[in-house]
Formats: sequence, structure tokens, C-alpha cells
Amino acid sequence: MSFLSRLYDRNLHHKIPFLRVGSAADRRYQRIDCYVISTLSLMNRPIKFDGVVDSISKMGMQFRPASSYILDRRGEMVGVDINYKTYFGTIVAVRQSGYGISLSDPISDDDLDIILEEYGIDIPA
Repeated sequence: MSFLSRLYDRNLHHKIPFLRVGSAADRRYQRIDCYVISTLSLMNRPIKFDGVVDSISKMGMQFRPASSYILDRRGEMVGVDINYKTYFGTIVAVRQSGYGISLSDPISDDDLDIILEEYGIDIPA
């Protein structure tokens, strides 16, 4: 066992906050793959980005801007327009694949069902 793997014990990971690494396993709500053409608006500036929401859950989503570069915008308050509704939240993660957004209010089950029915990606079992 390497020094790093001994240092990063999975049990300590939950007990010591600075060792905590965000992952899909840490999420309370399962993200579901989808493909929704949408617009992201920055709340403190009149700037809008066209792009795609490629995964969504009741309390979060990942938005991939259509531009070829992604700026570090962690902590920015945003609104994401999907199906003529705006969902407000905060950018909590910036990755090459897009912005991870934590929503201020959960998406209703009915709205989530409509989005996934229309734009969800069927993955064969």
C-alpha cells in the first residue's frame, strides 16, 4: 500500500473536512443524464451564455457553455433557463465538462419528470 493511499483512508475522508473530495458518491440526489439546450445568466452582470444542461437532479445540474473555454466562476449566483422557467442557484464546481450548479430551491418532481421525459437520455440496460 502506497504512502498516499494510507494517508487518504476512506474512513478519515468523512471525518476530516479538508480531506473531503467531492464525487458522485457524496451527492444526496442522483444526477440523471440529459441534453437540454439552455441559457445561463449571471445575476450580478448582464451576461448570458448559451449551452447545454447535460445532467440534472432535484437540487443541482451541470451546465456546459457553448463557448470553447470555461472561466472559473465559482460562487457566482446564476439563473438557468429551461423550458421557459428559470432555476436559480450558485456555481459550486468548475470542470472541463462544465459548471456544477447547486440550486437554491429544489426542482419540483413534476418539472423534473417533464424535463427528463422530453430531454432525458435513455441508457440501455
